[in-house]
Amino acid sequence: MKILVTGATGLLGSALCPLLRDAGHDVRAMVRQSSSTDLMDVANIEIATGNVLEPESLAAAARGVDAVVHAAAAAMGRDEEAIRRVNVDGTYALLDAVRKHDPGIRFIFISSITAGGFGTSQHPLREDMIPRPATTYGRTKLEAEEIVREHASRMACTVLRLPVLFGPRDRFFPPLYRLIAFGITLLPEGGSMEMCLLHAEDAASAVLRLLETHDPGADTFYVADDRPVPWKRFCGVVQAALGRSVSMPVSVNRNVMRRAEALLDRLRSLPDRIERRIPPDACPDVPRLLLGRGLVCDASLFRERTGWTPRLDLTQGVKRTIAWYRDHDMI
Repeated sequence: MKILVTGATGLLGSALCPLLRDAGHDVRAMVRQSSSTDLMDVANIEIATGNVLEPESLAAAARGVDAVVHAAAAAMGRDEEAIRRVNVDGTYALLDAVRKHDPGIRFIFISSITAGGFGTSQHPLREDMIPRPATTYGRTKLEAEEIVREHASRMACTVLRLPVLFGPRDRFFPPLYRLIAFGITLLPEGGSMEMCLLHAEDAASAVLRLLETHDPGADTFYVADDRPVPWKRFCGVVQAALGRSVSMPVSVNRNVMRRAEALLDRLRSLPDRIERRIPPDACPDVPRLLLGRGLVCDASLFRERTGWTPRLDLTQGVKRTIAWYRDHDMI
């Protein structure tokens, strides 16, 4: 099977492309002109330059493929319209390009647990629940899902709502790793918030299993390990992987996070010359996520339909992640 992967240099894409290749598939990795593949395994992988914000670049990337895995996304940022252009308009443009070439192409859209909203161990998110996204990222992912479903009558489309991913090339957790390496562990609300976590390699294996499952019989699946992890435990596993025997816990209460959310929201009103100097990840979505009840889903439907199970447990996944960051002098 010839498979196009968008977002190929990202957290999921960089794990997925070599996995698909090693499974015997022909892989075409779509990367932006400005993206670097230096830290990727690109041996025997075709590289196609393309950008979902440039519809004219998508035709060549989509030509001649049997399946598309759309993993390109804008996750964090203060410019909500910029995020929407990538996640919503970009998805429409790619679907349009794919449909013009071959409406029989299989299309897998990589969405997020945040499209469903918040869930806990007692009340996990399920496919039959009404989505209630609480972040810009989640809202734009849900909008893109609707566009994908509108195309489902013309091509085989599947939406995968992935949980919180970690691994090499992640942008969300490295500041936490560096802080713990320094000797400080931040614990929002005492670190009790639970998350479904998944290493990028296991997320990639879920996509591969879906591609090799002829008809999973549903258009949307949550994908996750079935063991939610409290934030405090995750930090403890990171601390152990870093080899630190002691790290000072710093609890951040809800009032502080709400003030941080309001402050980060106001940054968007600063003059452009000042706003451009602030990291784009310093956005209100971060405290909004940490203020949530939890990011827990029930992924039993996907496991039942495909037989997929994750291979790495939390400790193994974190050790491999920390080793990668150390090998690349990023911690």
